[in-house]
Amino acid sequence: MSFLFLFLLGAFQEEGPQTDPRLTPGEAIPLPFDVNRLAPWVADQRSRLPTNTDTAFVPAPEVGDYRSRVDLVASEPSEDALKKENQELRQRIEQLEQMMKAVVSQPPVSGAVSEEAETDKKSVPGWTVELHAWNKNGRLSNDANTTLLTENCPFTGRFAQRTRSQMHLYRFMGTFRVKESGRYVFASDLKCDRLHPCGFQFFVDKQPLMDFRDDTAGFTLSNGIPLTPGDHQLEFRTWMLKSMYAKFSPGENYSWHIKVKAPNDFTAREFEPDELFSVVPRSLNMSARRCDL
Repeated sequence: MSFLFLFLLGAFQEEGPQTDPRLTPGEAIPLPFDVNRLAPWVADQRSRLPTNTDTAFVPAPEVGDYRSRVDLVASEPSEDALKKENQELRQRIEQLEQMMKAVVSQPPVSGAVSEEAETDKKSVPGWTVELHAWNKNGRLSNDANTTLLTENCPFTGRFAQRTRSQMHLYRFMGTFRVKESGRYVFASDLKCDRLHPCGFQFFVDKQPLMDFRDDTAGFTLSNGIPLTPGDHQLEFRTWMLKSMYAKFSPGENYSWHIKVKAPNDFTAREFEPDELFSVVPRSLNMSARRCDL
């Protein structure tokens, strides 16, 4: 009777918490160390919870086993890029070689040199005139008898004569400074007659513009010549064509005067002071002959 009472009393009591032995960890079981192990190191003990995980395991790849496309482009440049880089290197090497040659070829400099000492030249307005031995062919001698400076003036056959019967072959040289490009015409107010014929030649930068040997009078214009801004060399030669005269009068029958016609000029005119000049050594102590003398 007592046994039945106890059984009924237990049936009406509240049921306590239930546990699932599969979820209860058992005793920790250490796993053996294996250097070649492929399974992941999940835990140091096993759970009693059943699992369907595949025991086969592939380890993650190492970082160095693969390369991205960015790495490939950066580490392996294209053939065109290599050619361009080599060309740039060769150009740079050539530039450095040229710089080294320039430095080696330069003479040693002892000190600062002024522009004046470097050129050792000066300019004098007008012409440089050489007086050569006379000959009817107008051939220059190896050395001039006399050299002098003169302004541009109306000249006569008695220019620089020491005696009334002396004759010269005159060579006039000067630098003509062009300020604007264009066509320039040079004029010769040349006078010589039948009794005193003369020769005349005119050059610009060694290019002949006028060349005649006869008797003439009045203004003679050259063919125009195009000139660029800068300095150009002018030269003219004149001489008498014979040495025997019934009456030798070069001062009255033989004369010349050179003028210029620039692109904007209406007629031929006198040279401006800064247009026509001679370049001479700075040490030369000689003044130019003036036109009023």
